[in-house]
Amino acid sequence: MKVINRNGNIAICPGKGETLSMIGNKWYLNGKEVNINDYCQNSENNHITINIEGSLDRLEIDSCDRIIVHGDCKRIRTNCGDIEVNGDVAGDVHTNCGDIECRNVEGDVRTNMGSIRYCK
Repeated sequence: MKVINRNGNIAICPGKGETLSMIGNKWYLNGKEVNINDYCQNSENNHITINIEGSLDRLEIDSCDRIIVHGDCKRIRTNCGDIEVNGDVAGDVHTNCGDIECRNVEGDVRTNMGSIRYCK
């Protein structure tokens, strides 16, 4: 996995088939805690945009401003934040508060407060 921080925007490049989760401000890669919080903390910019360059199995994030996946994934979920997937999703896409923009989804697409947009 490769992590790049550009002015508070986090770009994460996981390997194929990796599972990335953020739970309670802790990051986990394939179930093991990894130390990328140092990249996320920026006192000048409290807005976090997570860019995933490539495909991954699953992404779970507590809260951020926006998640952008440039590839396919099996499942993506956040409690708060917009989700954009530029590839296909083999499972579900869920956010409690935020907009969802994605291509083909084989599972459910759900937001409690936000809009859903299909992109070709």
